[in-house]
Amino acid sequence: MLLDGFYSTLIDEFPWIVRNRYTGLSKISCGAQGIVCLAKDNTSKNVVIKKLLRPLESNGNAKRSLREILILRCLRQEPHPHIINFKEVYTTDTSPSSLRNIYLVTEYIGKDLAASLREVGRYNEGDALKITSQVLSGLAYLHSGGILHRDLKPSNITISDNFEVKIFDFGLSRSASDEMSGYVVTRPYRAPEITCNGNYYKANADVWSVGCILMELLTGQILFQGTSSIEHFKNIINFVGTPNDSVLSKIPSAINFIKSLNYRHPVDLHDYIPHVHESIIQLLQAMLRFDPDDRPSAKEALKHDSFRYFGATTYVADCDYNCPIWEVHFDSQTLELENLKELIWNECQKG
Repeated sequence: MLLDGFYSTLIDEFPWIVRNRYTGLSKISCGAQGIVCLAKDNTSKNVVIKKLLRPLESNGNAKRSLREILILRCLRQEPHPHIINFKEVYTTDTSPSSLRNIYLVTEYIGKDLAASLREVGRYNEGDALKITSQVLSGLAYLHSGGILHRDLKPSNITISDNFEVKIFDFGLSRSASDEMSGYVVTRPYRAPEITCNGNYYKANADVWSVGCILMELLTGQILFQGTSSIEHFKNIINFVGTPNDSVLSKIPSAINFIKSLNYRHPVDLHDYIPHVHESIIQLLQAMLRFDPDDRPSAKEALKHDSFRYFGATTYVADCDYNCPIWEVHFDSQTLELENLKELIWNECQKG
């Protein structure tokens, strides 16, 4: 029996229970974390509704669902122009014990960057930097609040017709204080330290992802292809060159493997992308440094001369809110599934 104010529909044969204020649902995408639909709200504005897939199937899934809700909610406290605006989370289930269906609603400003890139083929230097500066601005804000995105890629960035850019999809995000896991970031955008060190990486692993995205914007091609983590890592070495001994000493788990490969000099970007301005080449070289200790933070990258040269506006703001995610120590304490259900249920009641 439907609750008042809701209607039922099917999306890809999955049952959806939707608030009456959201109409005209059409599927945008379907991924491991959820099904995403475009809809109109009662003010005729477009919104995005994501139904989480199997959000409470396991303890790990429940933690991921709770993290995403908490991060979106705390980011709503002080909205940032380059991070998607969160509207609400809701469920039609009637108790924590029966909780199965969770819906996240955010604003819609346009298609994702991957779809836009397929349409245009590649971007000119000025437009590529306009996009990159906005992504770095959103990242710098997240990082200043201790949040790592951990899955930055073109399909997790949205762009409007007037070049407004926002980061979305925080399903894999973590607080910097949580224990990290190695299997994060879609492979082509995964920083080498994630492959090498697994649980030991920091915020500028996201900056590596931005470097990969900028290269893709300029060339129309994914920089690091690879059907496995090993092949992907080899492609990185072939591109950035063999790390020196001081860098290798920081990744003992990968020393033998790297030394088993033929020595490689870094690719000369002047030959690889000869149409690109020198200042952008220098920015790419900085963001794609193998050693994270030598790679800039998002805020540092925003200070690069290339943005000023091409007139790309750089907006920097730190967040100073108290995010409730810090109050839930996901990996340092035991949270049973029933505890997590209750926490998520409470968040759904807040809207």
